[in-house]
Order: sequence, then C-alpha cells, then structure tokens
Amino acid sequence: MHVGLLTAGDIHTPSGGHLYNKRLCQWLEAHGDRVSIYTIPHRSYGAHLTDNVRPRFRQKLAAIADSVDILLEDSLVYPSVLQLNAKLAAPTVALLHLLPSTVYQVGDSMSESLLTTLHAQAERLYLNSVDGIIHNSDLTKQTVNNMISPSKELVAPPAGDRFDPNTGHSQRTRDVTDTLRVLVVGSVCHRKGHDTLIESLRLIPDTVDLAVTVVGQTTAEPEFARQIQHAADRLAIPVTVTGAISDDLLAKHFADADVLALPSRYESFGMVYLEAMSFGVVPIGTTAGAASSVIGDGGIVIPPNDPNALSSALEAFALDRSMLRSYSFRARNRYGEHPDWETTASSIQEFLTSIVAG
Repeated sequence: MHVGLLTAGDIHTPSGGHLYNKRLCQWLEAHGDRVSIYTIPHRSYGAHLTDNVRPRFRQKLAAIADSVDILLEDSLVYPSVLQLNAKLAAPTVALLHLLPSTVYQVGDSMSESLLTTLHAQAERLYLNSVDGIIHNSDLTKQTVNNMISPSKELVAPPAGDRFDPNTGHSQRTRDVTDTLRVLVVGSVCHRKGHDTLIESLRLIPDTVDLAVTVVGQTTAEPEFARQIQHAADRLAIPVTVTGAISDDLLAKHFADADVLALPSRYESFGMVYLEAMSFGVVPIGTTAGAASSVIGDGGIVIPPNDPNALSSALEAFALDRSMLRSYSFRARNRYGEHPDWETTASSIQEFLTSIVAG
C-alpha cells in the first residue's frame, strides 16, 4: 500500500501532532507500506482557504492523489482541501489532532464565539468530504460525531512510549529531594496556560522550595512568549525557559522532574502527560479537553484558568513527599494502562487497508 501524508509546515517541528505523524510513517514503512510525505507552507487560515481556488495547488494535489493508494490529511491542512477532496482519485482520510473550532471554544468573547461558528461550518464541510476519519481521542470522536455521522472512523490515541525511562531510580528519589522540580512541556502559547502557571507561582509562599523548567518552542506566539519570560524573570521562584530542545535533553528533564504542570485551556489528547507518567512524573492538567481522561487517577486535574488550584497542588506536593511518592507510582501504573505505539499504528494500518480495499 502506498500511503501519502499531506501536512503543513516542518514535520520535524516539536509538537504532538508532528511526532504522531512521524512515528506513524516510520511504523508503516517498517511494516511493508510505502509512505510519501507532502508538505505545504503553514500559513494563516484564510491563506489556506485560497488553495481551493488556486489552479497550481489543485493540479499539485491531483497529481499527489494520482500517485498514492490513499491520502492521509493532517488536520492542519484541512482548509486547503475542503472543496477538493471529492475530485481526487485516491480515497482521503482525515488525521485529526486538533480542530480550530475547539481551540476558540476556550474563550468567551463575541469574536471567539463567531470564529467557533465559522470554523465549525468549514470543518463540517471538510469532514463530509473524506472517506475516513482517524481521531486521536474519544473526545475528538465525540466532537466530530456532534457535527456529522462518519461512515468510517477509528480512534487511535497517541502512545507515550518513545522514551526508555529508568523509573525505578526516579520513583525511589521523589520523596527525598529538597527542591520540588516542576517541568512544563509544550509550545509557549496562550492555549497551553503558561500565564496561569506564572500566576500560580506568585501565590506560593517563599518558604516553599521549588524550581521550574519550561521546555517548548517560543515562536508560535512570540509576544506571548516574551511576556511569559518577562514575568518569569520577576518571580522569586527560579524559572528556566529553555526553548525547543532535543528528545535526549527532554528525556533528561523528565528523569529529573517530580511534577509536570501544564494547565492547558484545551487538549484534544495530551501526549506529554502520558510521556511524563512513563517516568513516574506526576502530571497536573485541567478539565478542559481530553487531559483528564489521559491522566485519570495518575495525577491531579484542576479547572482551567485557576492559578489558585494549581498553586495549591504544587504546594501540597512540595510539602508532602509521601503524597508525591504515592502519586508517582500511580502515574507509572496509569501509563501502563494506555495502548503502546504498536497497538495504535497497527490499528491504523488495518483501517487504511480496509478503505483502500473498498
């Protein structure tokens, strides 16, 4: 089977969606399929929409579809193809990591409400144009099923098993360290809730000993990232902002951390919580989106936009190391309940094969 993947931007950019795509392509190739990756520039939503009427893009997309047995479309590119899929020779499958309409639902302004409505209409048009849909979570499936009734769909959640953590050592030391080591992993942007984190740190008494490391690219929302850096520099609690780093360095940060704090305003899945739990690191997420279903009883779930709840959770772990140790074991056990990548990827291959077969 020749599988095409159409995505936007650099597939090596550190993000959960791109990591999912890369691992899927590598697995398919290792298990007998041919994979071709096609990328288009990541632009504004409006610019992507214009691709539907650009002759050169239409010809390029048609040529891609002519050369593959099936075309996977990352949700990043859906505005570029929503009116073109019906004319393509190959069947198309939507690979849904995050839908824009769910992002705008995290706000409550009139403009965000309007954007949610407009995006939902476009998403409905796109989702009705594909031959199959791959959801990254049950929540994404539920969101889609509230818009349309897909004929073929699959829930294929990400796995958190790309690292090989020495969990035995890390769990034994969690209740003897002096400083609570807090890790934040994710693109520095409004949706990830870094501003909530900063506010929570301001509420923690000076007598509580903790240190924070923020890992993630700072280019998605540069002004927001600058504001976070400025605010972090003015805190009494030490906060280190690393920017994007390699997988090897990220693994070291996970191994050194006690708690992962990512108070996102929305997560369609939240792979980073799962990766943290693989190290026995205790995740703190929010009730917005699918994070709570990933974390389960392996960590703490708080409301979004609630710095008081976050500061209370961090302070509790800093002052009660037996609780931290208990949660560390629970986190590792919770990680073990999730499917591994072999299970996820093989289910996708079977799903794609069934669509090609008709």
